[in-house]
Amino acid sequence: NYLRWSEISPEEMVPHLDANTGTQLISDNVVILFANHVVDSTVPEDYAADGIHAAFATEIQLWGGGPALLFRDGRAYSITWVRMDSADIPFLVDAVNNPVPLHPGKTWFHTTGLSSEKAQMDSAWTITHHSPYDWGKLILPTSGTEG
Repeated sequence: NYLRWSEISPEEMVPHLDANTGTQLISDNVVILFANHVVDSTVPEDYAADGIHAAFATEIQLWGGGPALLFRDGRAYSITWVRMDSADIPFLVDAVNNPVPLHPGKTWFHTTGLSSEKAQMDSAWTITHHSPYDWGKLILPTSGTEG
């Protein structure tokens, strides 16, 4: 089983607890989907104090396919995810396109950017997500021109 942890600072992790039971979240499989992330400058999500600069939404492009990591039964597997239709869930395949089975039980799917870093030290893995730069200048239409 895999326990979920939350990073509260670059140096400190704490157990991620179920708000109803107070127990740490646990899963039988963890799947990391590496997918393209792009800033959608048509969807502002937050504005800076100046009211002009904004943080925009990030579109996670979960169509087509891409690399993935599967953590199952205490091992890590490099696999591929495939999603050809928006009505489908991601399908997991090995290097020769055979379906990859999951361990029966709970599965977490986590998305991260294609440029995210992955590192393994002994049995511990670290995935560092790199977001696209999302602060930009929002240009609002004006009712007239200044003279």
